[in-house]
Amino acid sequence: MFLLLDWSDAVTDIREQFPLDRDETRRIAADMGVRHPIDTQSRTDIVMTTDFMINLGAGNTSALVARSVKPASELDEDRTLEKQEIERRYWQIKGVDWGLVTDLDLPAQRIKNLRWLHEMQSLQLMTAPQPSYWDERCGNFLACLPQATGMSIKQFFRLLESTQGFAIGEALTVLRHLAANKRITIDLNAKFDMQMQVDSLEVVVPNTAAQQTRKSA
Repeated sequence: MFLLLDWSDAVTDIREQFPLDRDETRRIAADMGVRHPIDTQSRTDIVMTTDFMINLGAGNTSALVARSVKPASELDEDRTLEKQEIERRYWQIKGVDWGLVTDLDLPAQRIKNLRWLHEMQSLQLMTAPQPSYWDERCGNFLACLPQATGMSIKQFFRLLESTQGFAIGEALTVLRHLAANKRITIDLNAKFDMQMQVDSLEVVVPNTAAQQTRKSA
């Protein structure tokens, strides 16, 4: 879930395990006639949390939404449903859009691809003979991309190895890095395949505004 939110340009801030006011959740539980969640060791009421508080922004508009994430299998349990209902009523009182997301709602292949890209979002820890090495590799990759029309990605990588001196594996590292930073696009909903056409990659201008807004929040 976090990777999906972090990738979205519409999301300006993400807060995980957002604490709820315990006095308010106690009142809601009492109104429902159910036990408030407790710490199993101390037997005292816990501070309930919402998995994700999400700030959305587009232009001059903004919105706050709350999302709870649970395995679908747990929704058969009455106690889980009671806790979710406490949370739903809490945010309803505050006028905040609340929703429940299960593992069945999440796009598995997209998440797998985002995790794969995220590993190469930064190349600072990668071995390099000089500080500008990976920046130069990225520049070479992008400069050669228009020449590869009609090639498969595998053929393009071979071209980079033969004409630009890329070591085996470097082209894939650069592709993942560029895609992770939204400098090129790949189909996140499909399994990555080296036989895909280079034409499926699109060079884009990185949208830094949303990232900068999130970092400054």
